[in-house]
Amino acid sequence: MSNITFENYYKNYQKFSDEQKNQILEIAPRLRMLRNNKKSRSIIQAYPYEKTYKLNQDSTINISNTDEAISAYNSYVKKNGKEPAYVLLNQEILFIVADQMKNIMHNYQILDDGSDEPIVTTEEEPRFVPSVYEKVIFITGAAQGLGQGIARDLVEKGAYTIIADLNFEGAKETAKEFDQEFGEGTSLPVKINVADESDVQNALKMCVAFYGGLDVMVSNAGVVRAGSLDELSVEDFNFVTSINYNAYFIVTKYSQKIMK
Repeated sequence: MSNITFENYYKNYQKFSDEQKNQILEIAPRLRMLRNNKKSRSIIQAYPYEKTYKLNQDSTINISNTDEAISAYNSYVKKNGKEPAYVLLNQEILFIVADQMKNIMHNYQILDDGSDEPIVTTEEEPRFVPSVYEKVIFITGAAQGLGQGIARDLVEKGAYTIIADLNFEGAKETAKEFDQEFGEGTSLPVKINVADESDVQNALKMCVAFYGGLDVMVSNAGVVRAGSLDELSVEDFNFVTSINYNAYFIVTKYSQKIMK
């Protein structure tokens, strides 16, 4: 079983159909919010289900459609007095559930041979916990400059960050740097044109598949094209407006749905 790096995860994510990505977008944030309401920290990561996986059946919920997710989860917790480690949708999508990325990695690795018990909750917590600790935070324009500085400050405080930028190579380099310094899974790079509605939606779907939801959106991406009325072209004005104004609306419109 390969390690969970964002490069390896991309390969798994590409196996999902558009319909499955929409199902993940619908289910994962619901389950994550449910766990958060129980004061449990939570990461939920989605994978295409493989019949070779050796699932711990005592820690698995099987559901056949998205409408069953919440009731099945609540019933499992009530019956077993613990949280599940896996939720399997229609023998197609496997949601791995845990409170921290390191436990997601553990629960993923043991699917190979079923050699160990899954871990859902870590008992110990830091004595001093910043408000962003283990929150999932999406930052636009984070491959360089101010956005990168914001992202670094957040990961230093224990947050998981999505490095969203049109400069995808820069986003990957930033994410690799954070992962090497703070641990695999700390950051997820995504390529995004913030003024493109489809791009924004696809980037957020990727975020939900990798982390299970979203807690904070930082709309940092912006551009400057300065000049007087005589100097500034209509093309430049439209470009600035699309990034600094329209994009803010688009990003906010679709991210808030996940955080409701």
